[in-house]
Amino acid sequence: MKDNPQVIVLNVDDQDAPPGTSSRAICGKRGFTVIEARTGAEALRLSLRAGKTPVVLLDVQLPDITGYEVCAFVKKKWPEVMVLLTSSTFTTSAHRTRGLDSG
Repeated sequence: MKDNPQVIVLNVDDQDAPPGTSSRAICGKRGFTVIEARTGAEALRLSLRAGKTPVVLLDVQLPDITGYEVCAFVKKKWPEVMVLLTSSTFTTSAHRTRGLDSG
């Protein structure tokens, strides 16, 4: 992927990761360009401004709207975008089903 720096990943997370373990650090080492959002509203603004990004790394628990809502918007507008929902808390099968239902 280092030969393809124009690939953009939208990382949406309201919490800081330990140094070197963030999605930005990991994706950057693999040649991706990472743009970051801390809230669902910011993620939606960036999505609309940047256009379709091929990958969205999306925290489920955001301070304003849920990652499920962001996912549903992105998948409705750009169904081909891969959205990876993440959570730092324990998830149940109901959470996974809700994630699949949102797109």
